[in-house]
Amino acid sequence: MRAEIINFEDLSDSREMLEAKEPNFIVTFIYLVLAIVVVALVWMWFGEIDIVVKATGVVRPIQNVSLIRNVNGGKIKEINFQEGEKVNKGELLYVIDTASLDLQKETDTKEIIKLEGEKSSLLKLEKSIKENKAFMDKDNLKYYNRYLVYKSKLQQLKLNYQKAKNRYIREKSLSDHSTTKSTLEELKSEYDYAELSMKSYRSEILVDLKDGIESTEDKLIQLKQQLENVKESIELSQVRAPITGKVQVLEKFNKNDYIPAGTEVLRIIPGEGTNLKMEITVRNKDISQLEAGQKVKYRFLSLPYKEYGTLTGKLTKISSDATIGQQNNASLPYNVEATIGGTKLYDKKGQAEFIKTGMLSEVRVVVRRKKILYIVLEKLDFIS
Repeated sequence: MRAEIINFEDLSDSREMLEAKEPNFIVTFIYLVLAIVVVALVWMWFGEIDIVVKATGVVRPIQNVSLIRNVNGGKIKEINFQEGEKVNKGELLYVIDTASLDLQKETDTKEIIKLEGEKSSLLKLEKSIKENKAFMDKDNLKYYNRYLVYKSKLQQLKLNYQKAKNRYIREKSLSDHSTTKSTLEELKSEYDYAELSMKSYRSEILVDLKDGIESTEDKLIQLKQQLENVKESIELSQVRAPITGKVQVLEKFNKNDYIPAGTEVLRIIPGEGTNLKMEITVRNKDISQLEAGQKVKYRFLSLPYKEYGTLTGKLTKISSDATIGQQNNASLPYNVEATIGGTKLYDKKGQAEFIKTGMLSEVRVVVRRKKILYIVLEKLDFIS
């Protein structure tokens, strides 16, 4: 087959196409693409993105939840709370019947008054014996008679002593022919015994009184302590809220039901608007990247972030050791605490929803910021 040669001048249409200028829209498109590429490169160079550690957290009150445990067993006399009801600090929650405690209080009070009277009488009797003068009230027959009995016996002992002394002196004054040595020794023994009996009687009475006073004081101390315990039990039978918050019933009771001592009756959970914190569980492999003061972002499971947005906070506390639990021995997570910068979120309509204790959250801790260009290059495996 023979090739056909055609002159360039004969190709009029092709030459026109080659000699024609490019359309303006093509030039504009090329410059636009170049501009977009340049802007993208500049944006990726100057732009930064958050590098985060993801974890899970639960909202807790800064003020701990208060557990109400019944102290005194007894019948419920009065109930003033309901599930979910808000109570204020110091508000009366329920009352335990204290009839038996009131009776014990009355009995102990009377016994204390009685013992204090006995102690006072014993002290007066002791003073009367020491000073040999009656300080006793004659209306107090029991102790006044004791003093009279003491005086009477002491007087009798003094008479016996004086008689023995006189016999001994009289016998001693006789001549040697009128008495014997054995008679003198016998009278001397009687005289010494009478003197000893007189002196020892007073001492024995004072010792007995001292023992009685000390015994009475010991009984008073025990009774007063017992009375204080009874008063405390009566006071604890009126159970009041230690903090302000909402009631969570743990054990249901009705009026007149018996409630044993030690029963966990309810919890009081600090309500909305109180200071909250986030307790975060961080995986062991991520803990080295965290430090106090880092920014934290929260997305709450019950409040979708696309509608309600997010809240932020800062890390405040990182546990010094991993948590070792029966279910988490393999992962050994760390406990971390962070602040929550707000107590409510707003939806697109402007309606507020409070953050509640116990809400779960997806937590993102911002550990550093990185240029977008580096991230793109890493994704393309240009850098490692």
